[in-house]
Amino acid sequence: MDTSPSAVWSALSGWPLGYFTATCAGRRYGVTRTVLSAGRSMKLWAEELGGNDRISLNIYAPPSGDPTLKPCEMPINKVTAFVLGARPEPSAAPPR
Repeated sequence: MDTSPSAVWSALSGWPLGYFTATCAGRRYGVTRTVLSAGRSMKLWAEELGGNDRISLNIYAPPSGDPTLKPCEMPINKVTAFVLGARPEPSAAPPR
């Protein structure tokens, strides 16, 4: 499996903006994804629902070249494993 910053960028790009829930390794997380700098930067914050795990990262895509992944005070392999392993949950349908 490709664990490069480009793979992380690609995975995050397909996730919803704003707040949503996701599952990773059998655990549920509340996740917020924000896009900044005209789409050249993303920020992610995830908090395990009912648990103590946290994921926080920034990723930057220069005009040319590969993205740069910057975890926030945690190992890069932890944030990479989360992004590549997590699956956003379908949002609940609005009431009719």
